[in-house]
Amino acid sequence: MPTLNSRHPRIMLIAGMALVFLLAVLARFQQVSFFFLSDDFTLVDIVAQNGRFGVWSSQGAPFFRPLISLSFFLNYQLFGLDPAGYYLTNLLLHAANASLVSYLAWLFLRDTSGQPLPTGATVSALAAGACFAVTPTLGESVVWIAGRTDLIASFFGLLACAGARRTAHRAARHLACGPRLPDPRPACQFAPYTVPRACSNRVPATCSNRVPERP
Repeated sequence: MPTLNSRHPRIMLIAGMALVFLLAVLARFQQVSFFFLSDDFTLVDIVAQNGRFGVWSSQGAPFFRPLISLSFFLNYQLFGLDPAGYYLTNLLLHAANASLVSYLAWLFLRDTSGQPLPTGATVSALAAGACFAVTPTLGESVVWIAGRTDLIASFFGLLACAGARRTAHRAARHLACGPRLPDPRPACQFAPYTVPRACSNRVPATCSNRVPERP
């Protein structure tokens, strides 16, 4: 069962990711122009005329990006030709990416034992997300509606990396600990036995210093 000591870093991480999300919104909100420009007119017009897959189904469309086209179609259904809704979508995607950067950094700082990270390591992970949130080189993808392609690609790329890292952690712990042990309490005998800290949740606490008697 998780203790307060093991839950505290996760609570700190979640609260910090929420702050990084808010920081990303506040940092970019002043840069949003709230009007269409350049390729935005073409992309929105194609979706309005040809439906949710208009960007890649219409004659002469240069790209095959069904997910991007679907996002424009949903914006058009919700906000019509009001550019504010399109910019809001970009802004929220950027903020989500900043939070995911913090989470991914936190996963890379963890070791395979599953022990809670020191507070300083969690702060470092959150600082990485904060830097991502305010770095000026990412501004174009937020303030240009057509730049959503980068935001969506980054979102799913970060999710994939986080999923792969979590899977690697679980695999490493499984290899270190082996399969879950059956309850040895009916046959426990006193004997010196040390359970690795990373595997302590796989052996009942009442028998953690015992082993079944050999026949």
